[in-house]
Amino acid sequence: MMQFLKYLFVLLFAVYNFNDSPRKMNADDLFDIKLIKEVKLFPDGKSALLLISESSRELDKRINHLWKTDFINLNPVQLTNAKNGVSYPQFYEDSSLAYLSDHKGKQNIYILDRKSGKEELLFEHNSSVSAFSFSKDYKTLFFLAPRTDNSENSLVPNFLKADFETPNSALWRYDINTKKKELLSSGEKHIKSLNLSHDGKQLATVIAPSPNVNDELKSEIYVYNLDDNKFRQLTNNYAQEKS
Repeated sequence: MMQFLKYLFVLLFAVYNFNDSPRKMNADDLFDIKLIKEVKLFPDGKSALLLISESSRELDKRINHLWKTDFINLNPVQLTNAKNGVSYPQFYEDSSLAYLSDHKGKQNIYILDRKSGKEELLFEHNSSVSAFSFSKDYKTLFFLAPRTDNSENSLVPNFLKADFETPNSALWRYDINTKKKELLSSGEKHIKSLNLSHDGKQLATVIAPSPNVNDELKSEIYVYNLDDNKFRQLTNNYAQEKS
């Protein structure tokens, strides 16, 4: 743990630019502060993948970019520069990264080849993906997304949709070779997160009645068995759950 913290502090100093001459902090400095939100060790253990949050004056919000830095030269390199940022980074096969990014008005899964720097859309889904997990052989993908995207047919104005039309996220399976998608849950409840077990036979999920913040305390942990395609509830308490 202490070794990890040491690396983390080294990374903080490696990524941020500090002024040689001290001065008082002003409001612009607060806006420009960058935050390390996530750190993952590359499989070779020689470098780290960082998800760094920074403020976008154009979008008036914070967005995330991926950086890589090695532990020897401490030379940070920015890997992504999407206008709306990226999230949910994962390693994909030997030389690629996978993450969520919004390029076309909805969030989908993109693959970045670290050798060529080329970014590709993994597949097109008709609603925004919120989380995903690959099987160990990278042939199967499990992801969370609403069953349908009703934004075009809705009579509710756009500025009200966040409050009244946030759809439930359902569980999907995607075969990367055949490019076939399969809906695994009904969508009657909101699946907030998923984590694939080490043996690849089960998915740990957190399920709530809806995405509404008032239903956070009603969320429970379920295990989805991939052999019989059934959910099994593990918790039953009035507490916010995470997996």
